[in-house]
Amino acid sequence: MKNLKLFEFWTKSDNAQKDSTTLQILYESGFLQQNPCYQENQSLTFWQAFRNALENTNRGPNGQRRILSIIATKFTYQELISKLGVAANTVSRVRQYARINGLGAPQVQKPIIIKDKLEREKKENLEQFFSDKANVIMSSYKTDTITQEPVHYLKNTK
Repeated sequence: MKNLKLFEFWTKSDNAQKDSTTLQILYESGFLQQNPCYQENQSLTFWQAFRNALENTNRGPNGQRRILSIIATKFTYQELISKLGVAANTVSRVRQYARINGLGAPQVQKPIIIKDKLEREKKENLEQFFSDKANVIMSSYKTDTITQEPVHYLKNTK
């Protein structure tokens, strides 16, 4: 019967015996093992941790968007969709969020818009201004779809 070894030693060195002796000493000292010890797949661990962070955020969709914006520009659409289980539309919006606000940054505060109704007198003044032919030109072919009235264009007074 042929003597089969579990491992082979290959080297580019001119003196293979010297390298073999060095490896033997390292093995006997406990630095080398026959069976590699289990090493956790760090890529898989990263994606699982990130998925957990997205699912367990208490800030709702805004919190998810903020968390996902940290890595949105570093990976492809397909990677983010397959690894995190998010929709393509979500990835697109998150990338837009990252461009506007920065990676992982809070959303920029939107200005508060306060709307007031025009007083009756101001409204009448505006209607009078827009009905005066000295200020506007009425379109003969284009009408407003809602009111069915001709569109008014302001005259150029340069």
